[in-house]
This record gives sequence, C-alpha cells and structure tokens, in this order.
Amino acid sequence: MALNEGQLVTYAIDEIIGTVQNLTPMASKVTK
Repeated sequence: MALNEGQLVTYAIDEIIGTVQNLTPMASKVTK
C-alpha cells in the first residue's frame, strides 16, 4: 500500500507542477 500511495503522491505533485508551468510559462525556465 505504501508504494501505491507514494506513486499517487508523486503523480499528484507532477500534475500540480505541470499545471503551474502551463499557467506561468516562465516557471519552467526557473525550475530548469
């Protein structure tokens, strides 16, 4: 269960980061 929960958390964080980068294109330059 822990592994699956960890994967869900990682996926959720990745989705949030992707959304932020889409809303603020400059964010992708800052994080890279």
